[in-house]
Amino acid sequence: GKELIKKGLAEIHPKISAADPELVQLQKEAIANGLGIWGDKTRHLRELHYGTVEKVKVISVWNPITYAIQFFGNQIETIEQTLVQPLNPLSSEDIRQLHLNDCIAVKTKVETVTSSDLNGVENIFRARIESFDETNTKITSVKLIDLALDSKDFTEVFKLPDELISIEPQSRTIRLG
Repeated sequence: GKELIKKGLAEIHPKISAADPELVQLQKEAIANGLGIWGDKTRHLRELHYGTVEKVKVISVWNPITYAIQFFGNQIETIEQTLVQPLNPLSSEDIRQLHLNDCIAVKTKVETVTSSDLNGVENIFRARIESFDETNTKITSVKLIDLALDSKDFTEVFKLPDELISIEPQSRTIRLG
């Protein structure tokens, strides 16, 4: 286990608070060096740090204490500017090479966000693959990682441009306590 964590090929489950301190340190080093799974920033939620103020907007309200927020900043602008450029569509053969949690770009209509400029308009978003059909040639559901929403109603799928892989998701859900 130590060698896998050290190389970034495994991770300590975040709910295990009694993890071996040596393993925790090895994971921190792998994260800092971008090794293994830690090299693809789209696979991990943006971390919130106590005492740090973030500029965000609420993009959807799930219930009175659970919200989806999107971070403001240069990264979301970079994502939006890149996704309006021509993208490479994914064929069923391309899809066969993908795995759960890989990130792609999808064209979809979003109906549940509070932002009026996105509601009901078909746009292209970064998405993490949640499921495939039984032949692994069609993606059946994704999570829109910059909106913290699930989607099964996308019309096209594209290869995610390489420059967007190093940007962590720009949204997350939060619970008020």
